[in-house]
Amino acid sequence: MSIQKQTKNIFIADDHKIFADGLKSMISEFEGYKVVGCESNSMYIVSKLKKKQIFFC
Repeated sequence: MSIQKQTKNIFIADDHKIFADGLKSMISEFEGYKVVGCESNSMYIVSKLKKKQIFFC
């Protein structure tokens, strides 16, 4: 029996581009996680989150 790993979609919300880019780069090193977006505008973030299944941590 094999256990199938599910990829977790992550959306980064931060108003500091350098920090967000660094976090995105770090997350890409881990298997099973995928950055599906990165944004600093809160209204845009809310609209994106309504359309996608996002993992919150």
